[in-house]
Amino acid sequence: MYKEYYKTILIKTTDDWCPNFNDDEVRLSVDRLIGMPITYRVSVWGADDLGMEKDFTMPNPEEEAVRLFEKIKRMESVSFDILKGFGFVSF
Repeated sequence: MYKEYYKTILIKTTDDWCPNFNDDEVRLSVDRLIGMPITYRVSVWGADDLGMEKDFTMPNPEEEAVRLFEKIKRMESVSFDILKGFGFVSF
């Protein structure tokens, strides 16, 4: 399995992602996973190995993943608690 990068941006965070990118930012992305049933993943990662992800498979994975990506992108900042509320899991 590998990712086909779809969209990636840096967004503000209120938490320490061990470490954050410059200016307290994390990477928000939506990707299509290759080699699986059609799956899209929205993920938020710090500058090292701390991240949270949510997968979408049925019935409209691309539409649902992009909708969540756009919702998070418009937020002033994100936190672990906000992402958990959206159903993200930690890695």
